[in-house]
Amino acid sequence: MSAHVLATISAKNSQGAITQNFREGARFYENNVSVDLNVTDWNTTLIQELSDETNSANRHEYGNSILVKDIPNETLLGFGGADEANGTHTITYESQRLLFNYKRNNNQPVNPFSVPVSDINISVASTYPGENGTQKIVTGSGVGGVESNAIFLFGRAKASQDFYDVEGTVAKTPITVQVYCKVFPTCPLFPDTIQVGGQTDLSHWWLSLYHNTGSRDGNITLQDPVAILGDGTASVDNDVNIVNGVDDTIWVTHQSGALPVTYDINLTAPTDSWLIYNAGSPTADPDPFYKVRFTGDAGWAGVGATGHVLDINASGTETKRLNW
Repeated sequence: MSAHVLATISAKNSQGAITQNFREGARFYENNVSVDLNVTDWNTTLIQELSDETNSANRHEYGNSILVKDIPNETLLGFGGADEANGTHTITYESQRLLFNYKRNNNQPVNPFSVPVSDINISVASTYPGENGTQKIVTGSGVGGVESNAIFLFGRAKASQDFYDVEGTVAKTPITVQVYCKVFPTCPLFPDTIQVGGQTDLSHWWLSLYHNTGSRDGNITLQDPVAILGDGTASVDNDVNIVNGVDDTIWVTHQSGALPVTYDINLTAPTDSWLIYNAGSPTADPDPFYKVRFTGDAGWAGVGATGHVLDINASGTETKRLNW
């Protein structure tokens, strides 16, 4: 997911005062403006030791290129709009957007790193007609004034198991979002909640406990099951709604055809690219995302019906563990 730069631009006169009539509206004068976003490129001399828990890496550890979305062409931005002072304009995520990210390879997990606001610079330009057909370009620039960092995490969508072997015709298949960190013993750029409660049984992967689909953190959508061994049809809850890192309401249901049968479950659009991980390819989706095999009715009622029951004792108490 890209980092968004919230920037407020002011139009000033030669005395350094804000120009009050530089605003939108028929009675005022606003000129077209371009905005260039610049981020300090990767520099090996600025890498800090990953093992230093007080100063984690502040650059992409592999030096991947920076991707930027800014406003390269001069356009009317809407200075002095709603809730804005005359001669000023704030570029928000909901409006024009200034974004930056780093090239992502699906098979290249990256340790968390931060980009300090001092490494972010914006440059603006506005072209005015001059005498005898000439043009005058007014420019300005600035850096972030509030001390804060943009923290980048490598995330992935992950089923709780890669393969479900189910006695019955229904499988519960929770989906999680996980983030990567191999800094021992904890990851200092993770919030305390993840450091304490986000551990999984997968080396270097942690539950992203703050990931929520409804907060634009990223979408996951599942394709309808495809039978790859045997013949049959099945359904899955296509729309994954991650809340606090997990959706445990995803069910795969065998609908028709002889058993046993094995289905592939794959990701599909509009799954967001920053949640796709495939150890075998820098660009392709995992194929499959996970598998489900239905073998028929369970020999004992309630045992193996969801693929998660590991044991059952004489008292009828189930022991379950979700392998995130």
